[in-house]
Amino acid sequence: MAKPKPTKLPREKILSIAEKAAAAFSYSADYNIERVVQDLGGRIHLNDFWDNAAKTGSLTVHGLRNFDIFVPSHTTHERDQFTIAHELGHYILHYLPNVDPRAEAELQIDRYGDSAIEAEANLFAYAFLMPETLFRDAFIRFEENLSAVASTFKVSEVAARMRAKMLGLYGDGDRKSKASRSAANIPAA
Repeated sequence: MAKPKPTKLPREKILSIAEKAAAAFSYSADYNIERVVQDLGGRIHLNDFWDNAAKTGSLTVHGLRNFDIFVPSHTTHERDQFTIAHELGHYILHYLPNVDPRAEAELQIDRYGDSAIEAEANLFAYAFLMPETLFRDAFIRFEENLSAVASTFKVSEVAARMRAKMLGLYGDGDRKSKASRSAANIPAA
């Protein structure tokens, strides 16, 4: 089974890829993210944390258009949205560019993996679920009420807060500038 490698793409390129992927699948908060996974040939499974903690929030790729995403059974729908988008990020960023279409290369990405690939998948998830222009519009429309913004995108408030920080809309000046400059250590929501 192949070991995933970081793309080492600039932060802005990863964000752009994510937003273009969301647009290509006509994804919006009202569109079921499970349909995007199905359209790509994947399946989503609920996995009990107590049965196999490492499998919760993971991706197993069996080949092109043949993959499984494992979502914890004990988390909220909003958290699951982020987990699914994060795993799609791994598939799109870390599998598709590296696969030989003539071979059925396999890939396993487990929870608690390499921090560089995790940071890239987190960036992908934030931009896929909350494209910049739409997020900025919602942030203004709801007068910076992160609960309302999160509800609009059907994500957790933690995810909305992190996206706002990434865009320099939330937090103190020092945190804003650091969040907008670095792709490293982008936490999951």
